[in-house]
Amino acid sequence: MSLVNLSLIPAPLRRRIALVKAYKDVFGSVDGQVVLKDLIARAGILEAEPGKFPAGRRSIVLEILQQLRFDETALMALAAERLDETGDQA
Repeated sequence: MSLVNLSLIPAPLRRRIALVKAYKDVFGSVDGQVVLKDLIARAGILEAEPGKFPAGRRSIVLEILQQLRFDETALMALAAERLDETGDQA
C-alpha cells in the first residue's frame, strides 16, 4: 500500500476526506450508534409511509447516512433490529 503525499491532494478534496472521517469517528462510536439509530427512528427513514415525517428532518438524516456511506445491507440490519425491538414490546 503506497502512502500519498497529502500536499498533492487538492485542498477541497482534503477537506472532504477529513469531513467524512469526522462523521465516521462520531457515528462509529457506541454513543454515536445510539444517536444515529434515534435519528433514523425520529426521521422515519425505515417507515413505509415517509410522507408523514417532516421532510427537513428526514433530509438531514439521509445526508448523515450518505456521509457514512450506509449501504442497503446496513439499513436492512437496522430495519431487522427495529422489528425485533417492536416485537419485544408487543
